[in-house]
Amino acid sequence: MVILADGTYSGDGNRDLDFLGKPITLRSQNGPELCIIDCQGSETEPHRGIHFHSGEDVESMVVGITITNGYEQMGGAIFCEWMGFTLKNCILDNNSATGGGGGMFIYGGSPLIQDCIIRNNVSHNYEGGGIWLRCAYPTFNRCEFVNNISHTCGGGISMQDRSEPIFLNCLFQGNNAMQAGGSMWIWDRSAPILKGCLFTENSARGGADLSITQNEKCVVLENCLLHHNVSESVGGAIAASSSKGGILLTNCTICDNSQLIGAVYANEMTSYDITNCILWGNKIGEEINQNSQIYCVNLPPEYAESRWQYITVNHTCIQGWTGEIGGEENFGDDPLFADPNSGDYRLLPGSSCIDTGINDPAGWIPVTDFLDNPRPLDGNNDGLAITDRGILESWPSSNEDPFILVSRSQVNFYANQNGSAPPRFSPFPSGTEALLR
Repeated sequence: MVILADGTYSGDGNRDLDFLGKPITLRSQNGPELCIIDCQGSETEPHRGIHFHSGEDVESMVVGITITNGYEQMGGAIFCEWMGFTLKNCILDNNSATGGGGGMFIYGGSPLIQDCIIRNNVSHNYEGGGIWLRCAYPTFNRCEFVNNISHTCGGGISMQDRSEPIFLNCLFQGNNAMQAGGSMWIWDRSAPILKGCLFTENSARGGADLSITQNEKCVVLENCLLHHNVSESVGGAIAASSSKGGILLTNCTICDNSQLIGAVYANEMTSYDITNCILWGNKIGEEINQNSQIYCVNLPPEYAESRWQYITVNHTCIQGWTGEIGGEENFGDDPLFADPNSGDYRLLPGSSCIDTGINDPAGWIPVTDFLDNPRPLDGNNDGLAITDRGILESWPSSNEDPFILVSRSQVNFYANQNGSAPPRFSPFPSGTEALLR
């Protein structure tokens, strides 16, 4: 183990590091704010922080370090070639790449990235302002992707070539792509899984959060909140085209996004399977209707009998619901959010979204909600525990004795008063309060 004292490290020997395939742990003494690798890279003198390419695996670890001012063709701060490594409690800040992956380029391998912040990174001429993935299988746990920029696609992350990343409890905020996918651009047989992730204040020309293009594998979002994002064209939250692998949305809340048409958008035989979700408050200018929530372009008659042929929606609340899409137990009732203007999407007592989702099939519906609390609960006290629509389960309310609810991440003690439990968490207008750290 190599422990770095507080300070800023720069110059030869402190950048372009190579672990040489060894299970080394490089860590700071007192955290990433006080221990900084300054790559001092530039167009004329490119340098990055670390290059993993010599047989490393997850036993090669970097813990509690900031890497900044990297400038390379690919992977401004870190470049991984078909290796594994572990990155914990690190910050990749203000790095640049001319050919993709402003903060990091992962070409193959299965690294573990946990409790890290990827912010203010730029990809100038290619994809992935924060991170670019090719043939990669990383896991991102409790990471933050903030204010990254791509001059093409994938402001936060770009993925291709059968990449299958997993994102758990991650934040995507303020990322921008000048073309598609403010937070994430997905194409070429990639299959990301996103659970408990928050997307807010991201922007792009199309697909402010996710842009999915010519993709033949399934993209999965579960317990994800996508709110207050902006697209200049289609998909204030998600835009997908020519993606026969499909997009699976379960217990997601997609609200208050802005676009020219369809916060959730599909064309060219793209398929969606949407269950237990809420689509509400998404706007076309100042206009709010079903088309501003979800939209599918018309297809030629030789390809489809109706434009909704590949869109399956069940047990979902959609503002402006007309019934045109079909499906089971869908409606357009006001979900009664606590305070959507500040990003608080709890369901108030009396909401039609409480206990009106579907629990079946077993193993498909999430067993916890966005805050990792148990799902389902009997939120309307009718004796049946049925999952709510959207990201959060409503607590049972009664005038009975105090009760204890236990989750995997926290323990909360509540005494019911006047028929309702007190709020369990602060509203999260900036996003970070909503993530369990």
